[in-house]
Amino acid sequence: MSRKISISEEIIRQSEQEGRLEQLNKAEHIGLMESMNKDLEEFRREYKVKESRSIEASSRAILTV
Repeated sequence: MSRKISISEEIIRQSEQEGRLEQLNKAEHIGLMESMNKDLEEFRREYKVKESRSIEASSRAILTV
């Protein structure tokens, strides 16, 4: 009889038994997540601006072969 083996489920089960898993719902964790989200939002905004400037600059370039 065949048996399905899931490595990820085995790792999770083993980590739970060893007490290495932790719920990230404390105020400290939530504050860190909010801070990370703000940073990522800022980076995304900066990337969009750089991307649009790059597209504008490339549209003005004349390509010759």
